[in-house]
Amino acid sequence: MGKFGVRITGARMRDCKAIAEIYEDAGFESIWVPDHLALPVEMPTDYPYRSDGTLPFGTDVALYDPWLWLSYLAAATERVKLATGVFILPLRHPLPTARSLVTLDRLSGGRAVLGIGVGWLDAEFDWVGQAFKDRGRRTDATIRALRALWTEDVTEVHDEFFDFGPTRFRPKPVHRSIPIEIGGKSAAALRRTAELGDGWIEVGSRTVDVFGERVRDLHGRRAELGRTGPFEVTVSDRSLLKAATGFKELFDAGATRIVVDPPRSPAGAIEVDQLAEWAKAFARDNILPLADA
Repeated sequence: MGKFGVRITGARMRDCKAIAEIYEDAGFESIWVPDHLALPVEMPTDYPYRSDGTLPFGTDVALYDPWLWLSYLAAATERVKLATGVFILPLRHPLPTARSLVTLDRLSGGRAVLGIGVGWLDAEFDWVGQAFKDRGRRTDATIRALRALWTEDVTEVHDEFFDFGPTRFRPKPVHRSIPIEIGGKSAAALRRTAELGDGWIEVGSRTVDVFGERVRDLHGRRAELGRTGPFEVTVSDRSLLKAATGFKELFDAGATRIVVDPPRSPAGAIEVDQLAEWAKAFARDNILPLADA
């Protein structure tokens, strides 16, 4: 059965609790927050996930720590999943990342979802002393380290990037591990998703046909690897949402979750007094019909 997530980007901090409650009451399955450490004053003009290279946000956008943000939302909700879309994984060491995630997961009763990407903005890597060219391999190593920390009694990691342990990492996640859903469109990203991911966050497909081909390819690769566990396919790319004739076409092509944007004011803010009516109408037209199907 398909489900819907929703972004909270653009919310005023004082309104986040009310917005999260509105989303949960409407029946959204998940709430998604973005991640960047910092943005340069002058941004590059070759953003890789839009055909024209333009950014979907300005350099003056407000940036918040995703784990503090989601932990606050956890206290305001009971059922909705709490996800990053996407967390730039190779910018961070796996130990603090694992600790932040398991804290959120425990606070929320097992509702954390780690949506990740390798990053595209080389300045962020330069500023924290990471090699931009190594980000793919570092991402693979970080995923393996996170899984080990969350599932093994005693963990040791000694590889190209990390050297720590033995350690007993406690507590463990509520449901043994935390889902890791991987965003990307490159051959390396799709390989990583098939081998290591619990889901794919679509980006850059442009058309529903290309999206469907990629979904089928991922399922085929997972079958070859003997990976039979749950696997989410999330569509949140605005370009693909515009290209589709409707949500049903995307679900039929293999999406299991679609993440949408709420209406915003001309200044880009989410207005709480308008949000409840929008959420109610969206649930009536889209969420409830899926539940009844």
